[in-house]
Amino acid sequence: MKKILLVSPYYKDSYTNHISMGSAVKISENLSRKFKVLVLTTGRKIKSERVNSNLSVESITGWLIPDPINYMISPRLLFRFYQELSDFQPDLVMVSKYMFFSSFVIPIARLKKIKVVTITDTFPGINWFSQSRLASLVMWLYARIIGIPLLRWSDKVVLLYPGLKDIAKKYSLNYVTIPNGVDAQYFRRLPSPSDITKPKGEFWVGFVGRPESAKGYSIAQQIADRLLDQKHIKFVFVGDPYASGLVKNRLYLGFRKDVMEVYGLFDCLILPSRAEGLPNVVMEAMSQGVPVIASAVGGVNHLIQSGKNGILVPPQSIPEFTEAIIGLQSNLRLRSRIGQNAKQTIKNHFNWEKILNDYQILINNLCAE
Repeated sequence: MKKILLVSPYYKDSYTNHISMGSAVKISENLSRKFKVLVLTTGRKIKSERVNSNLSVESITGWLIPDPINYMISPRLLFRFYQELSDFQPDLVMVSKYMFFSSFVIPIARLKKIKVVTITDTFPGINWFSQSRLASLVMWLYARIIGIPLLRWSDKVVLLYPGLKDIAKKYSLNYVTIPNGVDAQYFRRLPSPSDITKPKGEFWVGFVGRPESAKGYSIAQQIADRLLDQKHIKFVFVGDPYASGLVKNRLYLGFRKDVMEVYGLFDCLILPSRAEGLPNVVMEAMSQGVPVIASAVGGVNHLIQSGKNGILVPPQSIPEFTEAIIGLQSNLRLRSRIGQNAKQTIKNHFNWEKILNDYQILINNLCAE
């Protein structure tokens, strides 16, 4: 059985604000069905975790520069990586996202003559920028001085959606497109959490994500403010570890581990992100037949055909978000049609049964070279 060493700046519930990297979690869990996988990450309370017989996660101490930067620094991660090259003896190294300190493992692996695959859902500093002008300038410089060379040193760059191809070609990257996706078990309707009661007649608008600027958390709050007079519409926020309870027209559920079950309570999900890659939240909600209203940014444009399997609105357009919410709330037939189409889209094109086969082909080909 081939061994894969996957390096991710975060994994699941890292640091005090519970940062997770859903793509790294999904990739490692699914690859462990066919390969032996060791994940190196930072900031978790659980320092060592055996997820299953083929998947282990080791967390190293790191320092986090908070939102809007969200950049992790951990020299110990590099030392631990070097050690695991000898102890674990991987056949392949995979790096989740390149615009992080953890991506400095790429030249180490190449010097040790081990194949490297880098996975990215966006190109920070090129097609994705922070709300902070200073941070955006640093990202622009970082991408060109450090980021692109790291990607070029990778044996293969996995793009999570086709919209990134033009940039990959421009910078002469050796790339392949393989999306992230949803596990087949989540294409069935899941039972609702027993501790949450949804009053009859209420229309629940969900927001799932960390309270960060890039995810549009403040925009979601403003949308809720605009709909205060709509008594049957309630906004349900999941992901903020510091908020809970009912405030005005908002229900804060805090940080939850049963998000897949919570989706079933939503009548629609909003994603007012200022910038995005290929968001797991959108794919997960769609897999449960939940209509999604999202900013037309990044890979969201690849997931959603507006009016068919979701609704796209211009980024930061609060009036258009509110209009779309009211439109869905008043039209059950439209909600049902969009929800059904959304579920079929994920089942057909973002199903891990197919995605895993694509990764198997990629890994076996690289290891055979």
